[in-house]
Amino acid sequence: MTSLLNRGFNFSILPEKIDMTQINVDLKRFKRAAIWNEFWFGRESEDQTDLIFKKEKDNLPKNHTVPEDLKTFLSAVTSEIQDPRNRITEKSNLPHDEQQALKELVKLQKEKHIVIKACDKGAGIIILDYSEYVKACYKHLTSSQSEGNPYYTQVDALEVERSKAQIENTLLEALKNNIISQDEFHAMNPKDKEPGRFYCNFKVHKKHEHGQTPPERPIISGSGSLTEGIGMYVNHHIKETGTKHPTYLQDTSDFLRIIEEINDGPKLPSNALIATLDVHTLFTNIAHEEGLACTKEQLDKRIDQKIPTDFLIKLMKLILYNNIFEFHESYWKQNIGAAMGSKPVPHYADIFMSQIDEKIEALAEEDKAAFLALLKRFLDDFFLLYFGSSRKLHDLFEKINNMHPTIKFTMSHTTRDDEPLEDRCDCDAMTSIPFLDTSCSIIEGRIDTDLFKKETDRNQYLLPSSCHPSQTKKAIPFGLSMRIIRICRDPEKRDQRLQEMRKQLMDRGYPNLLLDSAIERARQIPRKVALRRVNRQKKTNGPIFAHTYDPRLPPMAQIQARHWRTMVHRNSYLAEVFTRPPLTAYRRQPNLRNYLIRAKLPKNERNKRVIKGMKKCGKGCPACPYIKEGKSVKINNKEWKINKPYDCNSFNVVYAVICKKEKCKKAYLGETKRMLKFRLADHCGYVRNQTLDKATGEHFSLPGHSLSDLSITVIEQSKRNNNLYRKEREEYHINRFNTFYKGLNKKKK
Repeated sequence: MTSLLNRGFNFSILPEKIDMTQINVDLKRFKRAAIWNEFWFGRESEDQTDLIFKKEKDNLPKNHTVPEDLKTFLSAVTSEIQDPRNRITEKSNLPHDEQQALKELVKLQKEKHIVIKACDKGAGIIILDYSEYVKACYKHLTSSQSEGNPYYTQVDALEVERSKAQIENTLLEALKNNIISQDEFHAMNPKDKEPGRFYCNFKVHKKHEHGQTPPERPIISGSGSLTEGIGMYVNHHIKETGTKHPTYLQDTSDFLRIIEEINDGPKLPSNALIATLDVHTLFTNIAHEEGLACTKEQLDKRIDQKIPTDFLIKLMKLILYNNIFEFHESYWKQNIGAAMGSKPVPHYADIFMSQIDEKIEALAEEDKAAFLALLKRFLDDFFLLYFGSSRKLHDLFEKINNMHPTIKFTMSHTTRDDEPLEDRCDCDAMTSIPFLDTSCSIIEGRIDTDLFKKETDRNQYLLPSSCHPSQTKKAIPFGLSMRIIRICRDPEKRDQRLQEMRKQLMDRGYPNLLLDSAIERARQIPRKVALRRVNRQKKTNGPIFAHTYDPRLPPMAQIQARHWRTMVHRNSYLAEVFTRPPLTAYRRQPNLRNYLIRAKLPKNERNKRVIKGMKKCGKGCPACPYIKEGKSVKINNKEWKINKPYDCNSFNVVYAVICKKEKCKKAYLGETKRMLKFRLADHCGYVRNQTLDKATGEHFSLPGHSLSDLSITVIEQSKRNNNLYRKEREEYHINRFNTFYKGLNKKKK
């Protein structure tokens, strides 16, 4: 198990088989993009860059003739990719013993023996006893503020429905007032959504007793939750406001550019100190009304008020007051603060903290004997450049820690060996302090920056054997080298860190030649050039073939480039439309994190024997009389074994409607996102109403046929909750069972 986990959570596993269904879905998306690209050439295209909710579309331009050479190009690319002879033999990148270890770890978690989580920082992995993990989570969930106010309260399922109704009513009102569109309403409607999921990561880098559970970091996953849609909407409209305050730091490179501006100026005075402040549990200590008031004040300053501030505040209020989540099969509601895991919360917290920044600057100005030369902040981490004694700095820190009832700080700072005793604080001597991923110190009147790593950091860089494109793995040594070039101001320290990085990557199996080439290439780039801000192009012209990487597939980019050259050589118009070969982009295969980490705990269920096959739900629902029970489906002398247990309530499925008449047995294959019983009701309606333009309505209205001859079964459940993927599986089964020619399915016009 150790060798498996040492691969790191980012290690992607080569699946046993190529998912050709997904490849076909990706090919159809690519075809659609290419056809629309040609359609919009020379016309004013629809600008969709600012859409918050992107819809999955499969429509094509109406009344438009696609050029024959473009059709030939798309057909040739598709044919080469789908050809089973164009497969490359590739062994599994996970040895058999590690495959068994992976299954065992999954089993141990399902059986509630252990819980596996990523360490909060440092790329490490932590394995806890199941009971200790649950205990740590409940410790946080039952915690209170110093005044005794609980952070969370347990609620029932009725509270979930109340919250959904509240959100839906607010959205209906906005739709009525033309604030949001119909598409936005549907995207944000929480009707089919579930509460969020609570889990904890653990701060192994913080002090804790050996063998004891480290301090927890609570996270409420907003993915798929009832506030996810409105969270995305609010985030889109407040993110720019959240970055406009003068103390804002975008990232490490932004911080380093500011430091270089200071170093390009006069030398720092001898009493210069560097200090960092860290807010203690920021998100859970922002009072709702105060946070909303700060956000409203800043949003009111926007020039563009197309989306009213009051509406955004109303939605943010719904997010904060309806943060309901599930843990250990019970529902909880957050009473105080905001949840890490909700989309708009980091920007909301940034806006709230901007008023704290102003108060800190005002407090610093009160002391005329000292000077706060720089105050910068990355969310809840402050960087201060302070001119004055360390004792004065502590006086300022005490004032800062008393200016707000719930926002409290910890502080670290550099010290001076030559500071007079009467001006010196009681802190331990510290020549450098960490900030973000840098270590900062003052050397000869300049701020020096070095690469910082925590003691708990683990060497888990992506292994070369991971199922990733070769260019991704080749880019890692250069990217890490450039990070060191940007951070390390001193050439000697830079070279030392480059050699340390080289050894770490060698230990992970990277070849010497690749490492030496990447390091040398990075060393040729001056640090000032490496620190320049890069404005990335947001939109790429031309279609992109995005698919899941699999080394057994033929080289996609080469195939497209070859057929593109033929297309543009034959057709000068298409040469203007497609000025270069379409780009190829990759999604990764599932990695160890996907297999081993779950937000939700396993349910309290007795181990039941799983009986595969189709059966009635047993609750006497209207669908039960039509269910064709069995462990397999046989159509046109071809059989398909049903691989899971299904009933009337199964959803996201491909199904078969089969005529029970002995001399008929004709079948119609379909797909549905909804529960099978609801789709069956549609088919029954077609027959009762003699809707003859529907295949089932026509067939079961034939002489000698009736609704009583109709039976239905699930063939399979789509492994992805995606309309295009499910439709592709439907098409696969239609072709497999030949129901276009020997069945009820009709070719779409």
